[in-house]
Parts: sequence; structure tokens; C-alpha cells
Amino acid sequence: MTVASYQVVVIELFGGLMPATAALRKLNLSTITYFSEIANDPLEIAAKHWPEAIPLGDIRFLTKDVLQGIVQQHTGALFWLTGGMPRMDDSSFDPSSKGIADECIGLRRPAADLLAFLQSISSNVAFTFECNRMEPNDRQTFSDAFKVKPIEINNRGFAPLSRPRWWWIGGKPLKWPLGTQKHIMKSGVTALRPEEDPVHWRECVLPGFIPCSVDEGQRVLFSCLTPRIAQDGPACQAEESNNVSQEALTRWAADH
Repeated sequence: MTVASYQVVVIELFGGLMPATAALRKLNLSTITYFSEIANDPLEIAAKHWPEAIPLGDIRFLTKDVLQGIVQQHTGALFWLTGGMPRMDDSSFDPSSKGIADECIGLRRPAADLLAFLQSISSNVAFTFECNRMEPNDRQTFSDAFKVKPIEINNRGFAPLSRPRWWWIGGKPLKWPLGTQKHIMKSGVTALRPEEDPVHWRECVLPGFIPCSVDEGQRVLFSCLTPRIAQDGPACQAEESNNVSQEALTRWAADH
């Protein structure tokens, strides 16, 4: 049975930009969305773009009674519980990382508890939880919480942006698209990517803008985009090397 055979109820924890809802709508799938979020910017975005979505407030105060009410209201639906942890102090990229003891990373526990309860009252549950790459001990803690091992999905391959993330995915069995490639990384985590890049960088930049490091194969990998809070000046100095054109350095300075 395919996803399209079900009514899909999305429960987005740490809702942010509501990516699960946006993805399903892009696929022309009708959804009912509940979301947990407390930050002002995402709440404004949800109100603007997804006014029919139902807010659930802070995940730390989301009760099992609320979930039970959602399941009872949508009998027979496919429930997709999803979310990305809001802070990444477990990141293996950050030498000052505090690991999973950090308060926000600790939110994996209420997320895992809500998942376990949802699975206990419905057999139609799929889940996807996302976080940064992390050290082995932290990875195991997440895997113990969600009872599956992570896979890595990098934006690279889907878009000209390198943003590797680990996903704990389970519940209803799924099939990856034809052509999905798999390989085991040094960390032991399985990485997935499409056979061919579906999006060219020219589709992602404004007219007249050119990345500073396009290779002969016309491939480029942007780093992460921008911080949420504007700054008075550049966060770091532009890298002066043979890979950076004078035009790019000039624009860097002009754009502050």
C-alpha cells in the first residue's frame, strides 16, 4: 500500500519551516498537519503559509492525551512523526561540543517517548528524526532512544549544498527511489544519495551570480546559507585563494 492510499497526518516536532508538510504538498498529497514549535519566526511562517496547521505548543508539555485525541480523530490515517533537534551541541564538527547532555539535544527523550506512545496506539506510524553527525557514544544514545540505526542523507546530490545530516527512520516500511545509491562510511553509518544530481546550481542562484568554486564538470557545493539573526558585518574573512575570483571578493565586501 502506498502513502497516497492513506490520509496522511503529519506531526512535526520542532516544526521550523514545516518541511514535511511542504514536501508532501509539493507531491500533491493532501495532509493534515499538527506541529510543535515555540520560536517566533517559525510560528509566523506557519501562520502565513500553513494557516490550517494546528499548533501543539512546546514539546515538553505535549501530553499523551493530545496524541491519543489526534489518533482517535483520524482513524485509519498514516501518522508521520518527524522533527530535527533544534541545537546541535552533539556535532562532531564542533570541538567545544557538550554532547547530548545539552538541554536541547536532551529533547530527543520526550520525542522518543511520544513516538513510543504513538506506536502503541496506532500501527500506521512512520517516523523520521534528524540531527548532525555525532560521536559514537552520542549516536548510540540516539539509536537506543529511537530503536533504529541512523542513515546519512546529504543535500549534496539533491541540491548544490553540502549539509550532511543523520536520520533515524522507521515505523511503516518504506522504499527508496530507484537509483538510490548506498555506501558505508568510515563511521559505519550508511549514506544514501541519488544516482544523478537532479538540480543544477544555476537553478539556485539569482541571475548574474556565479559560485566561486565551479569545477570543470560544472559542479559546486555551497556551504550552509545564512544565520537567522543578521549581523553588522561578515562573520569571517573571505578566503583569499586561487579558488576565489576578485568579483566574488568584491561582492563579499559590498554585501557586508
